[in-house]
Amino acid sequence: MLLATGADEGIQAFRAGTALWAVQFHPELTAQIAEGWARDSSLSHPDLPPQEVRAQVEDAAAARDSWRALLEAFAHQVLTG
Repeated sequence: MLLATGADEGIQAFRAGTALWAVQFHPELTAQIAEGWARDSSLSHPDLPPQEVRAQVEDAAAARDSWRALLEAFAHQVLTG
């Protein structure tokens, strides 16, 4: 069952039966994690230094309340079926 989509990547969350729930994004992402990924992996980009990646994630902090509500609702569905 499709649960969420995105304009760029298509399927973002789905459920298969009652036991398998999946997301294709990282709800656990913090500014520190994003900076580490940008610094230490193939995700680095010469025009976007790790500090800028961190700043962009920190700037998105205002969206946390709406994300929190989404993730709490998702967790409730997973736990209660």
